[in-house]
Amino acid sequence: MHLQKVLICFIAAAILATLLHGCTTIGPPGSSKAEAIRLHNKSIVLLKFSGDMVDSPLKDSDFFIEMANLDRDEIPKEYTLTSFPSSEARTKGWAYFVLEPGTYHFTVIPGYTAQDAGPDKIDAETGKLTRQIFGKTMSLSTFWFRVPKGSSLLYIGSFSFSCKGQAELSWNVEECTDVHVVDETESASMVAQTDFSQYGSVKTAIMERYGMPDRTNVQRLTYIGAEISGQLSPDSPDWIEMSRDRVVLPNYAFFAGGPLSVPFYLPFYPYGVFVWTPCMEIIAKEFQYFDLITEVTRALLKSRHIREIAKQPDLSVNDGALQVAKDKDLRGILYANIQRVVLRECNENWTFCVEVEMRARLQDVMTEKYISDSILQYTFLQKGRPRGRDRYILPVPVSSECRQFAAYCSADGPLILRAELTKAAKILAEKVIRDLGLGISD
Repeated sequence: MHLQKVLICFIAAAILATLLHGCTTIGPPGSSKAEAIRLHNKSIVLLKFSGDMVDSPLKDSDFFIEMANLDRDEIPKEYTLTSFPSSEARTKGWAYFVLEPGTYHFTVIPGYTAQDAGPDKIDAETGKLTRQIFGKTMSLSTFWFRVPKGSSLLYIGSFSFSCKGQAELSWNVEECTDVHVVDETESASMVAQTDFSQYGSVKTAIMERYGMPDRTNVQRLTYIGAEISGQLSPDSPDWIEMSRDRVVLPNYAFFAGGPLSVPFYLPFYPYGVFVWTPCMEIIAKEFQYFDLITEVTRALLKSRHIREIAKQPDLSVNDGALQVAKDKDLRGILYANIQRVVLRECNENWTFCVEVEMRARLQDVMTEKYISDSILQYTFLQKGRPRGRDRYILPVPVSSECRQFAAYCSADGPLILRAELTKAAKILAEKVIRDLGLGISD
């Protein structure tokens, strides 16, 4: 059985390598990407890898990367390294992506994409994802980095890891170290001068641990201003997704998500839309009278380091916030944005909780660089394996209560909704304060 697994992995790797061979780029990006870079619509993002795979130097085919643009709410996608500054640079572990401006969630995963079944759980305190790698349970750190607008060439760091085991026909990996990131800006500058001279000097923005802000950097920001923005209306439950879930039987799913599944889940869709739409209208009306932004503001002001609060009644960030902070001699700006409020179905069918999602970013006013970025969620307990966006959503330690949908439409519905939203604001704000080490006033 072990030999059979080894053979499957070996064949999968060979097929993947063959498919990707024709997609490899050695040298600068092609003309279409080069034009996008010239127009500042995209940037070259340079990185380096190193380490060992069962006593052999780590190769670019020994791992893959999961990455998602947080600004676009992307679901993490799997990537292999296919672009290299030059043949010589490739042998030294240098590679690059061409990416749009934005903030990215970044995970390095040893092994092949064909082996991966996705993460089993996420640690809300560290951002680490636990998954099966080479048949072993391992926890891997995740990272984030920001590609600023107008930057043609960016270096985000050099990462390394090592896997130990016994070399047979393929790998027999026993354990892998966690991924470690270091700053090799000097070496990156040499690569940039040699292979990307037409794009000017390289800028450095080393990727940071996701979910674990560097408190040393935070402590330098003695006085912090905060800008609160948010959603002013709740999202309806996703009846289509919930209806698909109704057709999933143990170990079989009727091709759920494809056209063949429509006849099976379609009967559930009108039940959700037409039966509960009047209830959602009641909930939306109640939400209009509840100022969630003010509740978050009140909770954040408990931090003895936060001096100023600006409230924005929409999803956009105030372009003048940075200048206002400088005028007031503030060292940092905390942007807290309520991204999503929705009634989320719990594990038990037709039971729902109030789910609130907030993104918190901390910016250094002097350098204008972001030093922390994470997305937090107040949701129900035991949500299951992190799928899609849940791979970078950090649940707070206090859970939202699951109730029958009708409870939100009853006479006590408004009271229930207000209580859950008040608790969500408090818990989310306290999580941000605690993670950043800002302290809570007595």
